Amino acid sequence: MNSPVFPQSCSFRSRQNPAVWMWEGALLGTALAGVGLAVKATLLPWQGLQPGTLLRWLGRLFVVAADDLGFALLMILVGWAMLWTVAQTFPRLLPVAMAALRAAFALALLYAVVSGALFRVTLQPFNIRVLFLVGRWDLLWSSVEPYLSWGQVGLALAVPVGAVWASQAAAKRLAQAWSFQAALGVVMGAWALWIPLDQAAAQYVQHRWPTPRIWENRLARSPHWVLLRSCWDRWRGHDPFAPLNNPSQQREDAELFQPPETLPPVARLLPGYRPPRHVVVVWMESVGAEYVSWAGGKWKTMPLVAQRIRRQGVVFRNFYVTAPYSCKSLWTLCSGTYPRPDWHLLVQNPPAGVSLLPQLLRRQGWQVCFAHSGYWSWRERDRFLRRAGVGQLLDASCLPGPRINSWGTSDRAMFEALLQWLARHTSQRTFALAYTIQTHHPYASPRQQVRFPVQDEELQQYLNAIRATDELLEWFLVRLEELGLLEETLVVISSDHGESFGQHDQREHHFALYEPNVRIPLALLYPGLKHFRPRVVRQVRSQVDLAPTILHLLGLEVPSGWQGTSLLVPDLQNRPALMLTVSNYAVLGLRWGRWKYHYWVEQGQEELYDLDADPWEEHDLAAHHAQLCRQFRRWLGHWVLAHQRFLRQASSGVTLSPPVVRQALVGKGAKVLK
Repeated sequence: MNSPVFPQSCSFRSRQNPAVWMWEGALLGTALAGVGLAVKATLLPWQGLQPGTLLRWLGRLFVVAADDLGFALLMILVGWAMLWTVAQTFPRLLPVAMAALRAAFALALLYAVVSGALFRVTLQPFNIRVLFLVGRWDLLWSSVEPYLSWGQVGLALAVPVGAVWASQAAAKRLAQAWSFQAALGVVMGAWALWIPLDQAAAQYVQHRWPTPRIWENRLARSPHWVLLRSCWDRWRGHDPFAPLNNPSQQREDAELFQPPETLPPVARLLPGYRPPRHVVVVWMESVGAEYVSWAGGKWKTMPLVAQRIRRQGVVFRNFYVTAPYSCKSLWTLCSGTYPRPDWHLLVQNPPAGVSLLPQLLRRQGWQVCFAHSGYWSWRERDRFLRRAGVGQLLDASCLPGPRINSWGTSDRAMFEALLQWLARHTSQRTFALAYTIQTHHPYASPRQQVRFPVQDEELQQYLNAIRATDELLEWFLVRLEELGLLEETLVVISSDHGESFGQHDQREHHFALYEPNVRIPLALLYPGLKHFRPRVVRQVRSQVDLAPTILHLLGLEVPSGWQGTSLLVPDLQNRPALMLTVSNYAVLGLRWGRWKYHYWVEQGQEELYDLDADPWEEHDLAAHHAQLCRQFRRWLGHWVLAHQRFLRQASSGVTLSPPVVRQALVGKGAKVLK
């Protein structure tokens, strides 16, 4: 192999001798592999110093770090190829290429350290979908800061700087003793050894940790591969639900997806009913039904609201989000339709053919106010809401008082501002959204805390934040009563999505579709509902039904293009609640009667749970009910196909009959399943 020719003007030996930069690339890759191995070692639970357990731990460590080692080897080979090409074609640019290679390895080393900290907090690798959904970093700071220390920041910066410096120094010494052929032989030998071992590691992962719901499966993925793959998918416009696009099934859509039925007047369902003149939707941030006793949870975090519900409320115990994201839930609340089946947000590009709840109310003469303790500008929701017909936006940018954290100001300040707005419009019909923030991570809880019997301190903070919301909500309802508005006000208490604290080896809310993330509380408080039965509804219902229910209770017509229907309509027990998530993974799900089904689209894996017998989703029954899983998978595939078509045509201004799974779907499916 001939050495590249360098110009005589190059004065440094490192620019003349290929052995120097080849050894430097090999050493940088070795440093990256070592850091990746060390990070995985800190994340893998230690099993002790006994010979048997130590060997088992070392074997598991190699399995979870195999992809990291492969990424480091690939970076070496790609770096060498780049430098060799530059040396042969544009030798004067070799110093620039070498600097670029060092920068690339420095960034990879920095990310290797950071990814370990991210995994420790979130229990999942980071990717561009998550970054896209996060949005503004300035708001994220208060959720990041608790996990940072000066030591961690110093380590994250010192590792790449130290590795680059040490590799440069060591490469010059190695090049004096060994040729570049020796560096090539070492790396190629490592590559030849890694390939069969990586295959063995992949087989082990597939056998022992086959699904992404197992945290070791997620740990075994190289965070660099995950990030780069997601960037590539984003750049090429990858459709995460493409595996479901089977054209041969589309002919059945007309049979399965039917328009909403005509709703009977509420007065026919409830004797003596009078529509409310005011509506207040209290939207609690990140509050799952699992943490609220009146919603079927075990924690008595909202005893004051529970008392009001017992007197005049209707509770829905099996109420599900359409997607566990704030922006996607906001779209569903305002539109009565499902969100986009990808990681893009309809609040940033709403289809013209979908009627929105604020617009409909404004046309009927209602005053509309959306109040938020956070910032409506996050993900451009303020632009969406103004276009949607919201007349008054209140948020942390204009509310008085100091911020509680980077996410926003106190919920008390938001409720006080909303009360002032309501007081100015007592003679008019009003619709208001009160969207809290203190139950968002990092969970702003009161100084005087109740000690709940949990070990997780973040969960302790969270439960106390919900308890503080309960006291604040009771205060707000008392103020409404003093204004003389409560008797004429429909109060809706719900949330945008749930939250996880280690259940199914996940934290936060957007990773998957397990119950803590997607089952949320819903209560309707209004004197006119006193004759509604049952007071506790256990039938499965969906967030897509909330906006149609509000219009139904107001005596207004529900738009034909909406995909939900009123929660007051009886005999809907066979309608499934459909849901999706597109964070690290694309997952579709549904709740139908006692069954909860998850389909991991890109992996082609599925889970099935009997929630009557297994409310914590601990026993996957998919292998025992193959026919049922095939039917559910078919329903979800038809739903995604029809909804994608619905959104394409709605974006052109054409409103379609909505792709809602109704009697045709249920009837056809029931014949198969009986």
